[in-house]
Amino acid sequence: DPAELERFYLDTIAPLVAAWATSEATAAGEASSSGRRSAAAMCAAASRDNVALRLGSLDPAYGRASLDAARRAIKAALAREVEAVVAAPQTEKSIALAGITFDGYPTFVARETGIDARDVYLMLCFDDYRVVNMTLHCSVRDALAMVTRERVAHVIRATAGALQRMGIAAPRICVGGLN
Repeated sequence: DPAELERFYLDTIAPLVAAWATSEATAAGEASSSGRRSAAAMCAAASRDNVALRLGSLDPAYGRASLDAARRAIKAALAREVEAVVAAPQTEKSIALAGITFDGYPTFVARETGIDARDVYLMLCFDDYRVVNMTLHCSVRDALAMVTRERVAHVIRATAGALQRMGIAAPRICVGGLN
């Protein structure tokens, strides 16, 4: 319901962004004691070029803005200005209206970082659990062709390395089947 979505935005999201922008406006661009800008400072800096928002409608500007924001977040992570990137939902129709080819956030991240899309995995994290998908956004036929001993071993190694970088010294990994 567009009206409900608009109420949520106006009641929840807009006040948070306004509070961040107000409290961090002078800090935008300034480094914290750790040498990293706060997420709020980055949000305030990024909010300078927001487009006018009409909830419940599609617009090419929204597609460009969503991927521009994602691109900024990825660059901030690569520059070690932030520890993580949270992917906001994208409206693929607005992205398509902007004339941008988009086949999902993981492959977008791959292209932005110069990594082969076959070497990017989506990790879902909740509570003490992490789930890594070996395939994304492909047909069942392609997914089945990708399930090889070598690829499964590669994904396990990549997952173990990521978990170790997240502070899990000796990760225990369980491999599930096709679903």
